[in-house]
Amino acid sequence: MPAPGMLTDRDVLQDRWKVSLDDGGLAILLQSRLDNSLRPETSQRIRAFTHVSGYLICVTSDGSVEITAVSQTNLGGSIPAWVQSQGRRLAKSKLLPWARKLESHCQAVRQRKD
Repeated sequence: MPAPGMLTDRDVLQDRWKVSLDDGGLAILLQSRLDNSLRPETSQRIRAFTHVSGYLICVTSDGSVEITAVSQTNLGGSIPAWVQSQGRRLAKSKLLPWARKLESHCQAVRQRKD
């Protein structure tokens, strides 16, 4: 994860699971893995740690897609409060464009199946 300006870049090593739900939805679960043999830590990056992270993707009764996201990640190192605040705002601003891109992808997949 590239960090802005005076901060050190981060990386994270995660296990990820994809679980199909009975109602046709999907859960994606993530958690950090402690195994430096897969990707050794370096002095150029600080290793972030994901305690728990996940996405719940469901189709509602009207056919729209509902996404619920939760994440608890320790980015490690010392990050000033103003940088954390700016990062949260940036992440929120990226959510809607990402959701629209996902919607377009889902519609394209649906059209190919028809």
